[in-house]
Amino acid sequence: ELTKVAGPAATECVGFLERARAGVAALQRYFEHHLADGRSVGVFCPARLQNYYSMLDVTRKQVRFFDDDRNLTGRYYPPIDIVIEGRAALLANPVDDLLIFSRPFGAAIKESLRPYPELDSMRVTLISDLF
Repeated sequence: ELTKVAGPAATECVGFLERARAGVAALQRYFEHHLADGRSVGVFCPARLQNYYSMLDVTRKQVRFFDDDRNLTGRYYPPIDIVIEGRAALLANPVDDLLIFSRPFGAAIKESLRPYPELDSMRVTLISDLF
């Protein structure tokens, strides 16, 4: 085994690989579950999802991206063909389920969405809840 030959650095590398695989699997389960039956899913802070997205089997037509950075509104994260929308678009046309993909700001973003009654039926999940 690599860890027996290369020592602690290899153990750290293997640990990272295992955590990465677990993260991809958790995201795949999340999307499969929440996209079932035609539900829509939004991702807040999609830049952090970008590296995972190519490893997921996701029906992109049911996924929307949101970010509070106005400079990102109307733009894309190539090669993902999903336009980034602002918070106003989320309020005007809420998704069924929202994944907030930010560990440092996730709880604050979730809390900032609470005052909007139009989002009361939207289920919100933090990335830290998944992995």
